Amino acid sequence: MTALTKALVAADAACARVAPVWPLQAFVAVNPYLGMADLSLPQAAQRLARVAGARTLQPRSVYLAALDAGEIAPEDLLAARAAMPGGDLPADAAALIG
Repeated sequence: MTALTKALVAADAACARVAPVWPLQAFVAVNPYLGMADLSLPQAAQRLARVAGARTLQPRSVYLAALDAGEIAPEDLLAARAAMPGGDLPADAAALIG
């Protein structure tokens, strides 16, 4: 078997194992959020947890550790809170950390 033939066989084997990423529809089709773009993140997370047992977010302890390490700042929490739809979240960072 020539080097070119070996390369082609290897490429064919790789193509059979790797999910296509183009066209874009082929890539999006494997996205677990497909069909949930109209839902908020909490709604999509709840659905995925119910249907697939999937976690969308890390446990709260991971975020608290990141706060303690300075990887997340209180200002980051306030910015995220401001970006969330609805008004049922606390208005200050200390209450968000709770």
